[in-house]
Amino acid sequence: MQEKKVLEILEENRTTPNEKEALLMHLACAEKLALDKVTKVWRDKNNVLCVGYANNSWFHYSGKGEWY
Repeated sequence: MQEKKVLEILEENRTTPNEKEALLMHLACAEKLALDKVTKVWRDKNNVLCVGYANNSWFHYSGKGEWY
């Protein structure tokens, strides 16, 4: 997925500034994760932002600035 497309998808999922900041902070901390390796973006049943990566990992990104 291209970086621009990923950012557009994040906007479509109504990403809050805190969720986006948590995602970008996580990407900066993790060598294997990058925006160009994002394969899927969705919200779980609790409306928490989830992002899947090419290495088959995925994480929740909360409005509290956390990833898990």
